[in-house]
Order: sequence, then structure tokens, then C-alpha cells
Amino acid sequence: LAIDSLGDFYATQGRWAEGEAAYERALELPGSGVVNHISLGDLYAQLGQPEEAKAEYGAAVAVQPGSASGYLSLASWYASQGQWVEATGVYSQGLEAMPGSDAIYAARSRMLSTKGDLVGALGAAQKAVELAPGSYWNQQL
Repeated sequence: LAIDSLGDFYATQGRWAEGEAAYERALELPGSGVVNHISLGDLYAQLGQPEEAKAEYGAAVAVQPGSASGYLSLASWYASQGQWVEATGVYSQGLEAMPGSDAIYAARSRMLSTKGDLVGALGAAQKAVELAPGSYWNQQL
């Protein structure tokens, strides 16, 4: 939605209140969804409001459980907080909903590598490459 782009503009300019208002207006419109919740969650994260960010990322998953973006955002939030068990759980939920998501396997691999689980990271990376050998995500592994 165009209003989401307006929120992005305000956020990049550090005009937080205007960005938040634009994102919230976008959520009131028909057709709003995952991207709008993630954008608002990102804004809250930048403002140092982690619980609000987490709520928006969770809403993104709830709005469209078949979208990898919501799971990726929520799992990344947990990982950024050092909540590895929760992040792993979100990745697992995403893979249950979308077992063919190379993006979720690739992100899970990066998280496991950061955590020091190199065997798990390798397994997740291999699965990502198996699912989509030429995808953008796998070029980042």
C-alpha cells in the first residue's frame, strides 16, 4: 500500500511519530497485512520498544500464516533478544506451515551458526540449497 511507503519515508527521516501514524493508518485499510505489521514492528524496534515490535511481528504471522516474512521477522526478533529456544520454535512453526521455504531454512542456518550449533546450521543450509539452489537466500549462506 502507498501509505506504507509513506511510513517508510518518515521512518528513514527519523520522523517516528509520523511514520507510526502512517503504518497504523495502513493497517486500517482493506488489503493490509504482513508487510504493514512488519514495517510497524521494525519502527518499534528502532524506537527501542521491543515488546511492541514483537507484538507486530506476531500479528504478521497471525494475519497470514502462509507467509515466510512474518515467521522470519518474529524469529529474528527472538534471536536478537538471545531467546534461542523461542526463535527455534518460530522457525519450526514456519517450516510446519511452509515445509518448502528455503528462506526459513537459510535464516535458521544463520541463527544456529551464530549460536554455535554448526551441525544444525549445516543441515539447515543444505536443506535450503536443496530446496532452491539458485535462490537469493542461499547466496547469502
